[in-house]
Amino acid sequence: MLRNYLVIALRNIVRHKLYSFINIAGLAVALACVIFIILFIRDELSFDKWLPNSDNLYRVDTLPQLPGTPRTHAALAPFPLPALMKDHLPEVTAMTRLWPSRMTVQIGNRRAIPARYCSGRTRWSCRRHWRANILALPIRLGAS
Repeated sequence: MLRNYLVIALRNIVRHKLYSFINIAGLAVALACVIFIILFIRDELSFDKWLPNSDNLYRVDTLPQLPGTPRTHAALAPFPLPALMKDHLPEVTAMTRLWPSRMTVQIGNRRAIPARYCSGRTRWSCRRHWRANILALPIRLGAS
């Protein structure tokens, strides 16, 4: 019986070539779209899940807007913000800065322009908290 169904299907495909091509092409495009959507959702839901204790990791984002320009999304935070959050929010147990950037820090009339961020030679070091408390990744090379 299954053999009869396959024979009839092949005869219809041969007899109605354009109609069969449209149906098969539509099915292929639909399956490809479903596969891409599933892969995208899987990637979005698994972002940073390989990190230990990833359910307690958060990233601070800002929405800067310069005069005359639309608001943009940036995964950056002002320099004093992580320390301020750690001091004033009891939920924040550790913080670090993972992206170096150049900026001027001003307290009152005093200004500080650090040459490099996230290096052992400057006053602001972000490596110690990153290794020990937050990500807890094993170090393969270099000094701990």
